[in-house]
Amino acid sequence: DLAEAAKNLYKANEMRADGGFFPVGPWGEARLWHGGVHLAMQADAPVFAPFPGRLVAARMGKSTAIGSANFVLLRHDMTLASTRVQFYSLYMHLADELAATTPPEWMSKSDAWKKDAKPGAVVLLDEPIEAGQKLGRVGTAGPAELSKPQMHLEFFSTGELFSGLPGASVWTVVDGTSG
Repeated sequence: DLAEAAKNLYKANEMRADGGFFPVGPWGEARLWHGGVHLAMQADAPVFAPFPGRLVAARMGKSTAIGSANFVLLRHDMTLASTRVQFYSLYMHLADELAATTPPEWMSKSDAWKKDAKPGAVVLLDEPIEAGQKLGRVGTAGPAELSKPQMHLEFFSTGELFSGLPGASVWTVVDGTSG
């Protein structure tokens, strides 16, 4: 059963781009590495912050040929044991909150957002976000024949997060900047 389930997940990821972690198309030989996971969800379901942090960038606007390009990027500064860590969480393929009747609270409170937000433009921000605060709603992604409600979720860091912590040797640093 496990082997069959793994085979089906592989097919969903590699052949149909319909699973969790997968390369981004075009599929086949010309694939690009994909640093996050797409979570199939209900359209317009709320997306909440898992940890407190700072909202550092966002984009809202109409969908593209591959679905929603809307995103929210959070920076998290936390202490694990006695070690300070900084990492980011990215939420992509969100619904267009510029067209929402009740957008997330951060949009109405942010002076920078109110001043600089234009459809499709990336706005740099520095807004506090609490754990559990609504960031947006699930949009759609994928080319027309594969388009469905989903959200891209990605966690990353600009440095080594766990050096100096017990068990840190089990982690491997992957430099995604090399292509």
